[in-house]
Amino acid sequence: MSKIIMPPYQWQADLWAAFISQVTSNVLPHALLLTGAAGTGVEKFAASMAHYLLCGSPMEGSACGSCKTCQLFRAGSHPDMLNVAPEEVGKQIKVDQVRQVTEFVYKTAQQGGRKLIKIQPAEAMNINAANSLLKCLEEPAGNTVIILVSLVTSQLLPTIRSRCSKWNLPVPSRKDSVEWLTEMGVVENVEPLLDAAFGGPLLAMDWWQNEHFQQREEMCAQLVAVSSGQLPMSKAVSDWSRLGALDVLSTMLVWVERLIKAVSTGEPVSGTEAWRGLFAQAEKVPLTILFRYRDSLCHRKGQLQANPNLNVALVVEELLLDWRAALAVSNRAVVGRIHL
Repeated sequence: MSKIIMPPYQWQADLWAAFISQVTSNVLPHALLLTGAAGTGVEKFAASMAHYLLCGSPMEGSACGSCKTCQLFRAGSHPDMLNVAPEEVGKQIKVDQVRQVTEFVYKTAQQGGRKLIKIQPAEAMNINAANSLLKCLEEPAGNTVIILVSLVTSQLLPTIRSRCSKWNLPVPSRKDSVEWLTEMGVVENVEPLLDAAFGGPLLAMDWWQNEHFQQREEMCAQLVAVSSGQLPMSKAVSDWSRLGALDVLSTMLVWVERLIKAVSTGEPVSGTEAWRGLFAQAEKVPLTILFRYRDSLCHRKGQLQANPNLNVALVVEELLLDWRAALAVSNRAVVGRIHL
């Protein structure tokens, strides 16, 4: 298990203090729902909570990090900790996995303290799994705390949400995010990187380390060039196809959602040259068309997830053709080939 940051990031300090206060006052609810924006440290906050609650000798505001239970936690082998997650990335949490939660709740804590259950992402539970969890959320046996982590709480059953104490983690301020990224060693394009990650500093950092941001900037520049006729579409199709259709679709969704936000607010657009070029091409496109293009991307993404064997080059080519048709709407009254 990776090193846990305790206490969590500086932008979570107030919420962490509230958590510590509830624990020390013995009023912490038995079921917690943690939510927030992607890339802001929701998952790390949940892990820090779990670590603190299981620590045998907690210090002021953090787990000690050295007791037997902390060592077990760091090794990922704490007998009183149950992590529930999809068996494969992108798959559902099944009812059999939640039945393990029920069995775990009624066991005696082997280390003599709390038992901790963490379900992440909670929205991955299918309907049967979610219904199976309800009784545990109402009356967990013994000294048990259940932490649900969800970045999309709208996909959770209302009955799940109503049985949990909701903790909505804050999005860090621009200043805190820039300072943190700079401290972590990001020395250029800090603000454009943060914009691309929708203000999530952890997501921005991950993109920087994996060269995701630089690669997407190259893609963005190619999209601008294809749209203006300066680059053959076949070149972009060839380059993008190597990334995989789902990755390309997800990237296009991020761009279109950023464009919708920028066009809607009318705020001055900053960022890299590639992004400014893309915005300059799209700013006159009616919002209805941008939303329609976004819907078509979501529809195709669903098709691709259901049938991952679709021809990648064909999917990418259709995305580019539809994007070029969307741009053409700013100069004519017909929608072109955009379809659902």
